[in-house]
Amino acid sequence: MIRPDMNMKLNQHLLITLGLCLSMAATLGAARNPLNPAVTRYAYIPAVSNTNIQTFGANNTAFTFGASRYMSTTNINTLKNLGCAQGKATPAATSTLVILDFGQPAYDAPTLSYGVYIFGSYAFRSVSDIAAASEAYLNQFYLCSPAGAYLYLVVGTVNYGSGVTREHGAAWSTMINNIAAWIVDPPSIASKVTILGGNDMEPSFGGRAQTRAWVDGYTSVFTNTSYLYNYGSCDGCPYSSCPSCTPNNYWSIEDVWYVSWGALPAYPVPEIYLTNGVHADQWYRMSLYGYTNHGQAFNFKGTLTQWQACQTNGPCQYLDNTPNAGWSQLYSKINNDPRTQKTLGPGSDITWSNSN
Repeated sequence: MIRPDMNMKLNQHLLITLGLCLSMAATLGAARNPLNPAVTRYAYIPAVSNTNIQTFGANNTAFTFGASRYMSTTNINTLKNLGCAQGKATPAATSTLVILDFGQPAYDAPTLSYGVYIFGSYAFRSVSDIAAASEAYLNQFYLCSPAGAYLYLVVGTVNYGSGVTREHGAAWSTMINNIAAWIVDPPSIASKVTILGGNDMEPSFGGRAQTRAWVDGYTSVFTNTSYLYNYGSCDGCPYSSCPSCTPNNYWSIEDVWYVSWGALPAYPVPEIYLTNGVHADQWYRMSLYGYTNHGQAFNFKGTLTQWQACQTNGPCQYLDNTPNAGWSQLYSKINNDPRTQKTLGPGSDITWSNSN
Protein backbone atom coordinates (compact mmCIF):
# COMPACT_ATOMS: atom_id res chain seq x y z
CA MET A 1 0.00 0.00 0.00
CA ILE A 2 1.36 3.43 -0.97
CA ARG A 3 1.44 5.80 1.97
CA PRO A 4 -0.78 8.86 1.45
CA ASP A 5 2.03 11.22 2.45
CA MET A 6 4.51 9.80 -0.05
CA ASN A 7 4.68 12.63 -2.56
CA MET A 8 5.23 15.09 0.24
CA LYS A 9 7.80 12.86 1.90
CA LEU A 10 9.74 12.26 -1.29
CA ASN A 11 10.13 15.97 -1.90
CA GLN A 12 10.48 17.34 1.61
CA HIS A 13 14.14 16.76 2.38
CA LEU A 14 17.50 16.34 0.78
CA LEU A 15 18.91 12.86 1.28
CA ILE A 16 21.80 12.55 3.62
CA THR A 17 24.80 10.38 4.33
CA LEU A 18 25.71 10.98 7.91
CA GLY A 19 29.05 11.96 9.40
CA LEU A 20 29.26 10.85 12.99
CA CYS A 21 32.11 12.44 14.94
CA LEU A 22 31.20 11.34 18.43
CA SER A 23 31.69 13.34 21.60
CA MET A 24 32.67 10.44 23.84
CA ALA A 25 33.77 6.80 23.84
CA ALA A 26 30.80 4.49 23.36
CA THR A 27 29.78 1.38 21.52
CA LEU A 28 28.27 2.21 18.18
CA GLY A 29 26.38 -1.03 17.81
CA ALA A 30 26.01 -4.07 15.72
CA ALA A 31 28.42 -4.48 12.86
CA ARG A 32 28.51 -8.03 11.62
CA ASN A 33 31.52 -10.27 11.20
CA PRO A 34 32.34 -10.39 7.45
CA LEU A 35 32.82 -14.15 7.62
CA ASN A 36 29.52 -14.65 9.40
CA PRO A 37 27.24 -11.62 9.01
CA ALA A 38 24.68 -13.12 11.36
CA VAL A 39 27.13 -12.69 14.24
CA THR A 40 27.15 -9.34 15.98
CA ARG A 41 30.48 -7.57 16.34
CA TYR A 42 30.73 -4.28 18.17
CA ALA A 43 32.76 -1.30 17.05
CA TYR A 44 34.06 1.22 19.57
CA ILE A 45 33.92 4.93 18.99
CA PRO A 46 36.73 7.25 20.10
CA ALA A 47 36.35 10.64 21.70
CA VAL A 48 36.66 13.28 19.00
CA SER A 49 35.93 16.97 18.95
CA ASN A 50 36.39 18.15 15.38
CA THR A 51 33.47 19.48 13.42
CA ASN A 52 35.13 19.83 10.07
CA ILE A 53 33.03 19.32 6.99
CA GLN A 54 34.63 16.82 4.62
CA THR A 55 33.66 16.20 1.03
CA PHE A 56 33.89 13.10 -1.07
CA GLY A 57 33.18 12.61 -4.75
CA ALA A 58 31.44 9.65 -6.32
CA ASN A 59 29.51 9.49 -9.57
CA ASN A 60 30.20 13.22 -9.92
CA THR A 61 28.33 13.87 -6.69
CA ALA A 62 29.79 15.82 -3.78
CA PHE A 63 29.27 14.47 -0.29
CA THR A 64 29.21 16.70 2.74
CA PHE A 65 28.87 15.34 6.21
CA GLY A 66 28.60 17.05 9.56
CA ALA A 67 29.82 16.19 13.03
CA SER A 68 27.28 13.92 14.68
CA ARG A 69 27.74 12.86 18.28
CA TYR A 70 26.86 10.47 21.04
CA MET A 71 26.07 13.01 23.71
CA SER A 72 27.41 12.84 27.25
CA THR A 73 25.94 16.19 28.29
CA THR A 74 22.96 18.50 27.87
CA ASN A 75 24.90 21.52 29.14
CA ILE A 76 23.56 24.56 27.31
CA ASN A 77 26.90 26.30 26.86
CA THR A 78 28.45 23.10 25.50
CA LEU A 79 25.64 22.69 22.99
CA LYS A 80 25.92 26.35 21.99
CA ASN A 81 29.61 25.87 21.27
CA LEU A 82 28.99 22.72 19.26
CA GLY A 83 26.22 24.34 17.25
CA CYS A 84 28.32 27.40 16.50
CA ALA A 85 31.30 25.26 15.48
CA GLN A 86 29.11 23.26 13.10
CA GLY A 87 27.68 26.47 11.69
CA LYS A 88 31.13 27.88 11.00
CA ALA A 89 32.22 24.59 9.44
CA THR A 90 29.27 24.37 7.07
CA PRO A 91 30.03 26.06 3.72
CA ALA A 92 27.74 28.73 2.37
CA ALA A 93 24.81 27.45 0.30
CA THR A 94 25.40 23.93 1.63
CA SER A 95 23.14 21.70 3.70
CA THR A 96 24.32 19.09 6.16
CA LEU A 97 22.80 16.62 8.58
CA VAL A 98 23.92 16.05 12.17
CA ILE A 99 22.76 13.35 14.60
CA LEU A 100 22.84 14.04 18.32
CA ASP A 101 22.20 10.68 20.00
CA PHE A 102 21.44 11.27 23.67
CA GLY A 103 21.36 7.69 24.95
CA GLN A 104 19.08 4.99 26.32
CA PRO A 105 15.33 5.60 26.73
CA ALA A 106 14.31 6.04 30.35
CA TYR A 107 11.45 7.05 32.63
CA ASP A 108 12.16 8.89 35.88
CA ALA A 109 9.41 8.01 38.35
CA PRO A 110 10.17 10.74 40.94
CA THR A 111 9.68 13.48 38.36
CA LEU A 112 7.19 11.60 36.15
CA SER A 113 9.45 12.44 33.23
CA TYR A 114 10.52 10.63 30.08
CA GLY A 115 14.06 11.07 28.84
CA VAL A 116 17.32 9.12 28.60
CA TYR A 117 20.16 7.66 30.55
CA ILE A 118 22.80 9.76 28.89
CA PHE A 119 26.00 8.28 27.47
CA GLY A 120 28.98 8.16 29.79
CA SER A 121 27.52 8.86 33.22
CA TYR A 122 24.21 7.00 32.86
CA ALA A 123 22.59 10.05 34.49
CA PHE A 124 18.96 10.79 33.69
CA ARG A 125 18.16 13.68 31.37
CA SER A 126 14.54 14.60 30.68
CA VAL A 127 13.04 15.39 27.28
CA SER A 128 12.87 18.99 28.51
CA ASP A 129 16.64 18.96 29.12
CA ILE A 130 17.23 17.47 25.68
CA ALA A 131 14.92 19.95 23.98
CA ALA A 132 16.66 22.93 25.60
CA ALA A 133 20.08 21.56 24.61
CA SER A 134 18.92 20.93 21.03
CA GLU A 135 17.44 24.40 20.73
CA ALA A 136 20.71 25.91 21.95
CA TYR A 137 22.57 23.96 19.27
CA LEU A 138 20.11 25.01 16.55
CA ASN A 139 20.12 28.67 17.52
CA GLN A 140 23.90 28.93 17.51
CA PHE A 141 24.12 27.14 14.18
CA TYR A 142 21.74 29.77 12.84
CA LEU A 143 23.80 32.64 14.24
CA CYS A 144 27.25 31.30 13.30
CA SER A 145 26.64 29.79 9.85
CA PRO A 146 27.17 31.62 6.54
CA ALA A 147 24.40 32.63 4.15
CA GLY A 148 22.60 29.70 2.60
CA ALA A 149 23.94 27.10 5.06
CA TYR A 150 21.26 24.67 6.22
CA LEU A 151 21.13 22.07 8.99
CA TYR A 152 18.98 18.98 9.37
CA LEU A 153 19.34 18.08 13.04
CA VAL A 154 18.34 14.58 14.13
CA VAL A 155 17.78 14.24 17.88
CA GLY A 156 18.00 10.56 18.60
CA THR A 157 17.96 7.72 21.09
CA VAL A 158 18.47 3.93 20.88
CA ASN A 159 16.20 0.86 21.05
CA TYR A 160 17.94 -0.67 24.07
CA GLY A 161 16.60 -1.17 27.58
CA SER A 162 13.34 -1.40 29.49
CA GLY A 163 12.56 2.24 28.68
CA VAL A 164 11.76 1.39 25.05
CA THR A 165 7.97 1.79 25.27
CA ARG A 166 5.10 3.25 23.30
CA GLU A 167 4.82 6.02 25.88
CA HIS A 168 8.47 6.94 25.49
CA GLY A 169 8.11 7.05 21.71
CA ALA A 170 5.14 9.41 22.06
CA ALA A 171 7.09 11.61 24.46
CA TRP A 172 10.03 11.73 22.06
CA SER A 173 7.80 12.66 19.14
CA THR A 174 6.10 15.36 21.24
CA MET A 175 9.54 16.76 22.09
CA ILE A 176 10.45 16.91 18.38
CA ASN A 177 7.11 18.60 17.60
CA ASN A 178 7.75 21.19 20.31
CA ILE A 179 11.23 21.95 18.97
CA ALA A 180 9.73 22.29 15.47
CA ALA A 181 7.20 24.80 16.83
CA TRP A 182 9.99 26.69 18.59
CA ILE A 183 11.97 26.90 15.32
CA VAL A 184 9.15 28.71 13.49
CA ASP A 185 8.05 30.84 16.43
CA PRO A 186 9.12 34.48 15.84
CA PRO A 187 11.89 35.31 15.45
CA SER A 188 11.90 32.22 13.22
CA ILE A 189 15.16 30.42 12.41
CA ALA A 190 13.47 28.08 9.93
CA SER A 191 15.43 29.53 7.00
CA LYS A 192 18.47 27.60 8.20
CA VAL A 193 17.38 24.64 10.33
CA THR A 194 15.01 21.65 10.48
CA ILE A 195 14.48 19.20 13.34
CA LEU A 196 13.97 15.44 12.96
CA GLY A 197 13.59 12.53 15.35
CA GLY A 198 15.92 9.57 15.26
CA ASN A 199 16.59 6.15 16.72
CA ASP A 200 19.51 3.74 16.35
CA MET A 201 17.24 0.73 15.92
CA GLU A 202 19.16 -2.54 15.79
CA PRO A 203 17.73 -6.05 16.18
CA SER A 204 20.62 -7.04 18.44
CA PHE A 205 19.96 -4.07 20.75
CA GLY A 206 16.31 -4.49 21.61
CA GLY A 207 13.21 -6.61 21.20
CA ARG A 208 11.03 -6.40 18.12
CA ALA A 209 7.77 -5.81 20.02
CA GLN A 210 9.23 -3.07 22.20
CA THR A 211 10.84 -1.31 19.23
CA ARG A 212 7.66 -1.44 17.18
CA ALA A 213 5.72 -0.12 20.16
CA TRP A 214 8.16 2.80 20.48
CA VAL A 215 7.74 3.60 16.78
CA ASP A 216 3.95 3.35 17.11
CA GLY A 217 4.09 5.80 20.00
CA TYR A 218 6.17 8.19 17.94
CA THR A 219 3.75 7.85 15.03
CA SER A 220 0.73 8.50 17.25
CA VAL A 221 1.68 12.16 17.66
CA PHE A 222 3.56 12.63 14.37
CA THR A 223 2.64 15.90 12.67
CA ASN A 224 3.80 15.25 9.08
CA THR A 225 6.78 17.53 9.62
CA SER A 226 9.16 15.88 12.09
CA TYR A 227 10.15 12.60 10.50
CA LEU A 228 11.87 9.65 12.17
CA TYR A 229 15.26 8.47 10.88
CA ASN A 230 16.35 4.91 11.66
CA TYR A 231 20.15 5.10 11.61
CA GLY A 232 20.52 1.51 12.76
CA SER A 233 21.52 -1.87 11.37
CA CYS A 234 19.97 -4.98 9.84
CA ASP A 235 21.65 -7.62 12.01
CA GLY A 236 21.31 -11.10 10.52
CA CYS A 237 19.27 -9.97 7.49
CA PRO A 238 19.47 -11.89 4.20
CA TYR A 239 22.32 -11.30 1.76
CA SER A 240 23.50 -13.01 -1.42
CA SER A 241 25.29 -15.91 0.28
CA CYS A 242 22.48 -16.44 2.79
CA PRO A 243 19.18 -15.48 1.16
CA SER A 244 17.20 -17.36 3.82
CA CYS A 245 18.86 -15.63 6.79
CA THR A 246 16.56 -13.95 9.28
CA PRO A 247 17.26 -10.95 11.51
CA ASN A 248 18.78 -11.46 14.94
CA ASN A 249 16.92 -11.54 18.26
CA TYR A 250 13.70 -13.03 16.84
CA TRP A 251 13.03 -10.04 14.60
CA SER A 252 11.39 -10.63 11.22
CA ILE A 253 12.14 -8.91 7.95
CA GLU A 254 8.71 -7.32 8.28
CA ASP A 255 9.77 -5.81 11.62
CA VAL A 256 12.88 -4.21 10.08
CA TRP A 257 10.78 -2.94 7.16
CA TYR A 258 8.19 -1.46 9.51
CA VAL A 259 10.51 0.55 11.76
CA SER A 260 12.61 1.71 8.79
CA TRP A 261 9.93 2.55 6.24
CA GLY A 262 6.51 1.09 6.91
CA ALA A 263 5.60 3.42 9.78
CA LEU A 264 4.37 6.76 8.47
CA PRO A 265 7.26 8.95 9.78
CA ALA A 266 10.05 6.43 9.11
CA TYR A 267 13.05 6.72 6.78
CA PRO A 268 16.17 4.50 6.70
CA VAL A 269 19.75 5.72 7.04
CA PRO A 270 21.49 2.33 7.18
CA GLU A 271 24.88 1.39 8.57
CA ILE A 272 27.09 0.28 5.64
CA TYR A 273 30.31 -0.71 7.41
CA LEU A 274 31.54 -3.89 5.74
CA THR A 275 34.00 -3.38 2.90
CA ASN A 276 32.82 -6.58 1.20
CA GLY A 277 29.41 -5.04 0.46
CA VAL A 278 27.31 -7.39 2.62
CA HIS A 279 25.63 -4.56 4.50
CA ALA A 280 24.68 -2.82 1.25
CA ASP A 281 23.32 -6.12 -0.06
CA GLN A 282 21.22 -6.61 3.08
CA TRP A 283 19.64 -3.18 2.82
CA TYR A 284 19.05 -3.55 -0.92
CA ARG A 285 17.15 -6.74 -0.12
CA MET A 286 15.14 -4.87 2.51
CA SER A 287 14.19 -2.31 -0.12
CA LEU A 288 13.27 -5.11 -2.53
CA TYR A 289 11.15 -6.68 0.22
CA GLY A 290 9.30 -3.38 0.51
CA TYR A 291 8.70 -3.31 -3.24
CA THR A 292 7.62 -6.95 -3.46
CA ASN A 293 5.46 -7.12 -0.35
CA HIS A 294 4.22 -3.56 0.08
CA GLY A 295 4.43 -2.02 -3.40
CA GLN A 296 7.17 0.47 -2.64
CA ALA A 297 10.96 0.37 -2.49
CA PHE A 298 12.79 2.32 0.21
CA ASN A 299 13.70 5.95 -0.19
CA PHE A 300 17.04 5.92 1.64
CA LYS A 301 18.03 9.18 3.24
CA GLY A 302 21.67 8.21 3.12
CA THR A 303 24.31 5.81 4.38
CA LEU A 304 26.27 5.63 7.60
CA THR A 305 29.87 4.42 7.90
CA GLN A 306 32.35 4.42 10.79
CA TRP A 307 35.39 5.42 8.78
CA GLN A 308 36.35 8.44 10.89
CA ALA A 309 36.18 6.44 14.12
CA CYS A 310 38.32 3.70 12.61
CA GLN A 311 41.04 6.20 11.77
CA THR A 312 41.24 7.18 15.43
CA ASN A 313 40.42 3.96 17.22
CA GLY A 314 41.15 1.32 14.59
CA PRO A 315 42.11 -0.73 12.87
CA CYS A 316 38.60 -1.87 11.97
CA GLN A 317 39.47 -4.67 9.59
CA TYR A 318 36.69 -5.23 7.03
CA LEU A 319 34.49 -2.64 8.77
CA ASP A 320 36.06 0.63 7.65
CA ASN A 321 34.17 1.69 4.54
CA THR A 322 34.82 5.31 3.66
CA PRO A 323 31.72 7.49 3.29
CA ASN A 324 32.26 7.32 -0.47
CA ALA A 325 32.52 3.52 -0.46
CA GLY A 326 29.49 2.98 1.77
CA TRP A 327 27.38 5.27 -0.37
CA SER A 328 28.62 3.74 -3.62
CA GLN A 329 27.96 0.17 -2.48
CA LEU A 330 24.33 0.86 -1.63
CA TYR A 331 23.75 3.08 -4.64
CA SER A 332 25.14 0.39 -6.94
CA LYS A 333 23.01 -2.35 -5.39
CA ILE A 334 19.71 -0.50 -5.56
CA ASN A 335 20.35 0.81 -9.07
CA ASN A 336 21.22 -2.59 -10.52
CA ASP A 337 17.59 -3.61 -10.02
CA PRO A 338 14.83 -1.61 -11.73
CA ARG A 339 12.48 -2.46 -8.89
CA THR A 340 14.60 -0.54 -6.38
CA GLN A 341 16.28 1.91 -8.76
CA LYS A 342 16.48 5.54 -7.76
CA THR A 343 17.88 8.74 -9.22
CA LEU A 344 20.15 11.32 -7.66
CA GLY A 345 19.02 14.71 -6.45
CA PRO A 346 16.65 16.24 -3.90
CA GLY A 347 13.71 13.96 -3.24
CA SER A 348 15.53 10.90 -4.55
CA ASP A 349 17.89 8.51 -2.78
CA ILE A 350 21.18 8.60 -0.90
CA THR A 351 22.37 11.96 -2.17
CA TRP A 352 24.48 12.30 0.95
CA SER A 353 27.21 10.21 2.57
CA ASN A 354 28.14 9.89 6.26
CA SER A 355 30.89 8.67 8.54
CA ASN A 356 31.20 8.45 12.28
